[in-house]
Amino acid sequence: MIIPGDKLAVIEEFEAGEGTYVDDGVIRANTLGVVHKNFAERRIEVKRKKTVKIPKAGDIIIGQVESAQASDISIRIHFLNNEPSQKGFVGMLLLREDENKVGKNKIPCKVGDLVRAKVSANVDMIIILSLLCSNCGVIYAVCSVCGGKLVKMDTRLKCVECGNIEHRLVAPDYGLVKFP
Repeated sequence: MIIPGDKLAVIEEFEAGEGTYVDDGVIRANTLGVVHKNFAERRIEVKRKKTVKIPKAGDIIIGQVESAQASDISIRIHFLNNEPSQKGFVGMLLLREDENKVGKNKIPCKVGDLVRAKVSANVDMIIILSLLCSNCGVIYAVCSVCGGKLVKMDTRLKCVECGNIEHRLVAPDYGLVKFP
């Protein structure tokens, strides 16, 4: 593993490639990564081991609700555009009167629910989420009374164990989602 500034070679040995720069005839790493030497072309490069995918506006996430307040909901992002997210980003679903609500004074999801949401904005790593897209909403939930499985009944969810009826903003494919 090479860090930025590490000496890789001199310009007489190799030509500077991707992820490198030349400083007084010395080729140095410009990025954190792994050195790749191409002896046929006499070229040296530093390639990143993994690229970090940061949620941006328009991306679709799948995450789990960590906390739910009257004004906002925190969602731990597990999937970003159907690919696993290893960085553990947390998004905020802001509850405004005109959007993201099931009805008057009702929260669209509860702690533990799996939710599909759209990234509205990412301002200084504050990830703002929205449920205002046709495929967004709760995709899996359990009963808040007994922990049993909730099944979809019209716009409501009913527990198969205790019969409790709960309200959520459910996605059209609630209960049918297969994870990549």
